[in-house]
Amino acid sequence: MSAVLIIVMNGTKVLDSGTGIVLCHDTKGSKTYVLTCSHNIRAIGRPVADASVNPIRIVVNGMDAKDIGDTELARFDLAVLTVQGKVGDRSRLKIPSSSSGPVCCEGFTNFFQQQYARHEVKGKAQRTIQTVMPDGVSLGYLEIKPNRGSPRFAKGLSGAPVYDQKKKNVIGVARILDESADSAPIGYAIQFSPEVLAVVQQVVPFDILGAVSAPDRPPPPPPPLPESLAKDDVQKGRWGGQSEGYGRRLRIENLVEYKRYFLVDAVLEATDDTPLEGPFVFHLHDTFAKSVIWIRRTNGKRAVLEEIYATGTFTFGVQFKDGEGKWRSLEFDLGEWDDGRLRDKYD
Repeated sequence: MSAVLIIVMNGTKVLDSGTGIVLCHDTKGSKTYVLTCSHNIRAIGRPVADASVNPIRIVVNGMDAKDIGDTELARFDLAVLTVQGKVGDRSRLKIPSSSSGPVCCEGFTNFFQQQYARHEVKGKAQRTIQTVMPDGVSLGYLEIKPNRGSPRFAKGLSGAPVYDQKKKNVIGVARILDESADSAPIGYAIQFSPEVLAVVQQVVPFDILGAVSAPDRPPPPPPPLPESLAKDDVQKGRWGGQSEGYGRRLRIENLVEYKRYFLVDAVLEATDDTPLEGPFVFHLHDTFAKSVIWIRRTNGKRAVLEEIYATGTFTFGVQFKDGEGKWRSLEFDLGEWDDGRLRDKYD
């Protein structure tokens, strides 16, 4: 079962509850990544009198969890939790091929006091409602009407997986309950799209993420070269050794130099007539707090990773799709740029 119970607790008191979706486990099975709605854990920021004695904590199927705290996910009312331990079965995420058809939603609702029961709603996705956010990003919702005789949508299903007809793929995340419907409450689920999955993949190690039938998942990174590890330049030679090819060029601009550090923008640009389409995955030195960075938008024919802060030179790589939609990669060595000027100054 890929649906898990999420509870926010203060001591023995339940502050919030909902459902989550198991994305994957790490290779050792010691950690689980869970997707849910961020409003399910909003009590985390709530002030409580006895916080020093009983801090507010997130519990997933009885095991302690932490919120990754990604702001881009929060814009979609989504959050990814990490659980120290293995819970549930990993799911298969999929972009739905149709905006209508049979679906089911599976999660946990309150049964009695602090006891929660499995709750499954079978119904039909009637349509997709496309919404636009203030920054212009579109977010689609599946409108789901329960079948006659099926259990109804209820509180607690927020964050629950919405499956396709064969219950093989998760195609959305339950979010909104509309109790004003005449016959039965209508459920609305965030529909998986390339944009939504790209944000999820940005915070989950994509080499262990469950299978995703979207064209926006790059191949796993190749292993670092031994000689690059020896020189403490982990990305050197990892991405093909070239800064230009496949109708694309990787370069830097807007260099600002200070006494002990510098700032620079990394730019991937098209050199042919094919469109530059995201996502783009930049790989920085492994000492960066966030060494793998996803960019989904372009500025004309350019994708820009702005203001890289560095105290020394290193090689960075980028994964992208060429004009035919195939994943490719390039790399750029800051130490070799301009006859080694930055290397001589900062290394």
